[in-house]
Amino acid sequence: PRPAPAAGRGGLQNPRPSTLNPNYPRQSGETEHMEKMDEVITYLRSNGVSRELQMRVHSFYHFLSRQRSASTGSAAVLDDLPSELSREIRLSLNRRLLSEIPFLNKMSEEFVMDLFSRLQNRLALPREQIYKAGEQPSALYIIVSGSVHLVYKKPNGKKYVDILMKGAVFGESGLFLGKRHEMEARAGGFAELFVLSKENFEDVMQD
Repeated sequence: PRPAPAAGRGGLQNPRPSTLNPNYPRQSGETEHMEKMDEVITYLRSNGVSRELQMRVHSFYHFLSRQRSASTGSAAVLDDLPSELSREIRLSLNRRLLSEIPFLNKMSEEFVMDLFSRLQNRLALPREQIYKAGEQPSALYIIVSGSVHLVYKKPNGKKYVDILMKGAVFGESGLFLGKRHEMEARAGGFAELFVLSKENFEDVMQD
Protein backbone atom coordinates (compact mmCIF):
# COMPACT_ATOMS: atom_id res chain seq x y z
CA PRO A 1 0.00 0.00 0.00
CA ARG A 2 1.02 3.60 -0.53
CA PRO A 3 2.11 5.76 2.41
CA ALA A 4 -0.62 7.48 4.42
CA PRO A 5 -1.67 10.84 2.97
CA ALA A 6 0.03 13.99 4.17
CA ALA A 7 -1.63 15.53 7.18
CA GLY A 8 -3.35 18.86 6.99
CA ARG A 9 -4.31 21.18 9.81
CA GLY A 10 -5.02 19.31 13.02
CA GLY A 11 -3.47 16.12 11.64
CA LEU A 12 -6.13 15.77 8.93
CA GLN A 13 -5.54 15.59 5.21
CA ASN A 14 -6.63 18.72 3.38
CA PRO A 15 -9.67 17.54 1.41
CA ARG A 16 -9.95 17.91 -2.33
CA PRO A 17 -12.69 20.38 -3.26
CA SER A 18 -14.80 17.77 -5.08
CA THR A 19 -17.98 18.37 -3.10
CA LEU A 20 -17.42 22.11 -3.25
CA ASN A 21 -16.77 22.15 -7.01
CA PRO A 22 -18.75 19.57 -9.04
CA ASN A 23 -16.49 20.24 -12.04
CA TYR A 24 -13.37 19.13 -10.15
CA PRO A 25 -11.72 16.40 -12.28
CA ARG A 26 -11.54 12.94 -10.76
CA GLN A 27 -9.47 9.93 -11.70
CA SER A 28 -11.49 6.93 -12.79
CA GLY A 29 -10.41 4.89 -9.77
CA GLU A 30 -11.81 7.51 -7.42
CA THR A 31 -15.32 7.75 -8.86
CA GLU A 32 -17.09 5.12 -6.75
CA HIS A 33 -15.63 6.30 -3.44
CA MET A 34 -16.04 9.97 -4.27
CA GLU A 35 -19.71 9.55 -5.19
CA LYS A 36 -20.28 7.81 -1.86
CA MET A 37 -18.37 10.57 -0.10
CA ASP A 38 -20.54 13.23 -1.75
CA GLU A 39 -23.67 11.47 -0.47
CA VAL A 40 -22.31 11.28 3.06
CA ILE A 41 -21.12 14.91 3.08
CA THR A 42 -24.49 16.11 1.78
CA TYR A 43 -26.22 14.19 4.55
CA LEU A 44 -23.87 15.60 7.21
CA ARG A 45 -24.34 19.17 5.95
CA SER A 46 -28.13 18.86 5.90
CA ASN A 47 -28.04 17.72 9.52
CA GLY A 48 -25.71 20.46 10.73
CA VAL A 49 -22.68 18.26 11.44
CA SER A 50 -19.51 20.27 12.09
CA ARG A 51 -17.03 21.03 9.29
CA GLU A 52 -14.29 19.27 11.26
CA LEU A 53 -16.19 15.97 11.05
CA GLN A 54 -16.92 16.62 7.38
CA MET A 55 -13.17 17.07 6.79
CA ARG A 56 -12.49 13.76 8.54
CA VAL A 57 -14.94 12.07 6.20
CA HIS A 58 -13.18 13.71 3.23
CA SER A 59 -9.86 12.45 4.51
CA PHE A 60 -11.10 8.91 5.02
CA TYR A 61 -12.64 8.51 1.56
CA HIS A 62 -9.62 9.94 -0.24
CA PHE A 63 -7.35 7.58 1.67
CA LEU A 64 -9.67 4.65 0.95
CA SER A 65 -9.78 5.55 -2.75
CA ARG A 66 -5.99 5.59 -3.00
CA GLN A 67 -5.65 2.30 -1.15
CA ARG A 68 -8.22 0.57 -3.35
CA SER A 69 -6.64 2.01 -6.49
CA ALA A 70 -3.25 0.72 -5.39
CA SER A 71 -4.68 -2.78 -4.95
CA THR A 72 -6.34 -2.88 -8.38
CA GLY A 73 -4.78 -5.66 -10.44
CA SER A 74 -2.90 -7.05 -7.43
CA ALA A 75 -4.36 -8.26 -4.12
CA ALA A 76 -7.92 -7.48 -5.20
CA VAL A 77 -7.83 -10.16 -7.91
CA LEU A 78 -7.47 -12.86 -5.26
CA ASP A 79 -11.10 -12.46 -4.27
CA ASP A 80 -12.18 -14.73 -7.15
CA LEU A 81 -9.93 -17.62 -6.09
CA PRO A 82 -11.07 -20.50 -3.86
CA SER A 83 -10.92 -19.40 -0.22
CA GLU A 84 -8.19 -21.84 0.84
CA LEU A 85 -5.95 -20.96 -2.10
CA SER A 86 -6.58 -17.25 -1.57
CA ARG A 87 -5.68 -17.61 2.12
CA GLU A 88 -2.38 -19.35 1.32
CA ILE A 89 -1.44 -16.69 -1.23
CA ARG A 90 -2.29 -13.85 1.16
CA LEU A 91 -0.18 -15.54 3.82
CA SER A 92 2.70 -15.77 1.36
CA LEU A 93 2.32 -12.08 0.48
CA ASN A 94 2.43 -11.16 4.18
CA ARG A 95 5.18 -13.63 5.09
CA ARG A 96 7.84 -10.96 5.43
CA LEU A 97 5.63 -8.91 7.74
CA LEU A 98 4.79 -11.94 9.90
CA SER A 99 8.42 -13.07 9.99
CA GLU A 100 9.29 -9.89 11.87
CA ILE A 101 7.14 -10.99 14.81
CA PRO A 102 9.60 -12.67 17.25
CA PHE A 103 7.32 -15.29 18.81
CA LEU A 104 6.16 -16.52 15.37
CA ASN A 105 9.68 -17.36 14.22
CA LYS A 106 9.70 -20.54 16.30
CA MET A 107 6.20 -21.62 15.33
CA SER A 108 5.19 -24.20 12.72
CA GLU A 109 3.75 -23.30 9.33
CA GLU A 110 0.41 -24.77 10.42
CA PHE A 111 0.36 -22.55 13.51
CA VAL A 112 1.14 -19.41 11.51
CA MET A 113 -1.57 -20.21 8.94
CA ASP A 114 -4.10 -20.80 11.72
CA LEU A 115 -3.19 -17.47 13.33
CA PHE A 116 -3.27 -15.63 9.99
CA SER A 117 -6.74 -16.98 9.20
CA ARG A 118 -8.04 -15.42 12.43
CA LEU A 119 -6.64 -11.94 11.84
CA GLN A 120 -9.12 -9.13 11.25
CA ASN A 121 -8.39 -5.95 9.31
CA ARG A 122 -8.84 -2.56 10.95
CA LEU A 123 -8.24 0.94 9.65
CA ALA A 124 -7.48 3.39 12.46
CA LEU A 125 -8.10 7.03 11.60
CA PRO A 126 -5.61 9.84 12.40
CA ARG A 127 -5.38 10.37 16.18
CA GLU A 128 -7.87 7.55 16.84
CA GLN A 129 -7.40 5.91 20.22
CA ILE A 130 -6.86 2.17 19.84
CA TYR A 131 -6.82 1.49 23.56
CA LYS A 132 -6.37 3.43 26.79
CA ALA A 133 -3.83 3.02 29.58
CA GLY A 134 -5.37 0.95 32.36
CA GLU A 135 -7.68 -1.03 30.07
CA GLN A 136 -7.78 -4.80 30.08
CA PRO A 137 -6.14 -6.13 26.90
CA SER A 138 -8.62 -7.33 24.28
CA ALA A 139 -6.37 -7.95 21.26
CA LEU A 140 -2.92 -8.14 19.72
CA TYR A 141 -2.16 -5.66 16.93
CA ILE A 142 0.21 -5.76 13.94
CA ILE A 143 0.89 -2.59 11.94
CA VAL A 144 0.46 -3.23 8.21
CA SER A 145 0.98 0.40 7.19
CA GLY A 146 1.16 3.79 8.89
CA SER A 147 2.26 4.43 12.45
CA VAL A 148 0.99 4.05 16.01
CA HIS A 149 2.04 6.15 18.98
CA LEU A 150 2.37 4.48 22.39
CA VAL A 151 2.01 7.20 25.01
CA TYR A 152 3.23 6.61 28.56
CA LYS A 153 2.42 9.16 31.24
CA LYS A 154 4.79 9.30 34.20
CA PRO A 155 3.53 10.07 37.72
CA ASN A 156 5.09 13.54 37.41
CA GLY A 157 2.85 14.27 34.42
CA LYS A 158 5.51 13.98 31.73
CA LYS A 159 4.58 12.03 28.61
CA TYR A 160 6.85 9.73 26.66
CA VAL A 161 5.95 8.65 23.15
CA ASP A 162 7.22 5.55 21.36
CA ILE A 163 6.44 5.61 17.62
CA LEU A 164 5.84 2.21 16.05
CA MET A 165 5.95 1.63 12.30
CA LYS A 166 5.07 -1.09 9.79
CA GLY A 167 5.66 -4.62 11.09
CA ALA A 168 5.57 -3.66 14.76
CA VAL A 169 3.43 -5.67 17.19
CA PHE A 170 1.79 -4.07 20.20
CA GLY A 171 -0.74 -5.00 22.85
CA GLU A 172 0.72 -8.50 23.11
CA SER A 173 2.36 -8.10 26.53
CA GLY A 174 -1.01 -7.69 28.19
CA LEU A 175 -2.24 -10.90 26.57
CA PHE A 176 0.86 -12.89 27.53
CA LEU A 177 1.08 -11.55 31.09
CA GLY A 178 -2.58 -10.84 31.82
CA LYS A 179 -1.77 -7.23 32.79
CA ARG A 180 -3.63 -4.04 32.03
CA HIS A 181 -2.21 -1.77 29.35
CA GLU A 182 0.42 0.56 30.78
CA MET A 183 0.33 2.88 27.75
CA GLU A 184 -2.23 4.50 25.54
CA ALA A 185 -2.11 3.49 21.86
CA ARG A 186 -3.17 6.07 19.30
CA ALA A 187 -2.86 6.14 15.50
CA GLY A 188 -0.28 8.64 14.26
CA GLY A 189 -2.06 8.93 10.91
CA PHE A 190 -4.06 6.45 8.92
CA ALA A 191 -2.92 3.07 10.26
CA GLU A 192 -3.86 -0.27 8.73
CA LEU A 193 -3.77 -3.00 11.34
CA PHE A 194 -4.10 -6.74 11.65
CA VAL A 195 -6.02 -7.51 14.83
CA LEU A 196 -6.04 -10.81 16.71
CA SER A 197 -8.73 -10.85 19.39
CA LYS A 198 -7.98 -12.16 22.87
CA GLU A 199 -10.33 -15.09 22.31
CA ASN A 200 -8.65 -16.09 19.04
CA PHE A 201 -5.23 -15.56 20.59
CA GLU A 202 -6.07 -17.97 23.41
CA ASP A 203 -7.53 -20.51 20.97
CA VAL A 204 -4.41 -20.43 18.80
CA MET A 205 -2.07 -20.79 21.78
CA GLN A 206 -4.03 -23.77 23.10
CA ASP A 207 -4.17 -25.68 19.80
